[in-house]
Amino acid sequence: MSPDLITRWPVQSLVVAALVLVCTLYSTWRLLPVGRRLRLVEWLLPAAQRTGSGWPAQLHASLRSRALKACGGGCCGSDGVSARPGAPARTRSAGAPRR
Repeated sequence: MSPDLITRWPVQSLVVAALVLVCTLYSTWRLLPVGRRLRLVEWLLPAAQRTGSGWPAQLHASLRSRALKACGGGCCGSDGVSARPGAPARTRSAGAPRR
């Protein structure tokens, strides 16, 4: 083995390990449901606020609005009117056979 290869190998291993760690964290974050992401950000928010950074609060607000949209708004979110005017009522599932 050449001396150059021996000195580059540890650096290359550290870069690969860092990339694998970042990709694992990113894919875990993307696969988490919005509610769990929100809980995780709420758990980390006090520590981030002590550093004086403003982005955790923005992330929290964004996730909170996304979670509220995902839950449908409860009883107030639907007044029985279809989203598209003139759209047929959805009385049967798309895969149900016709009689």
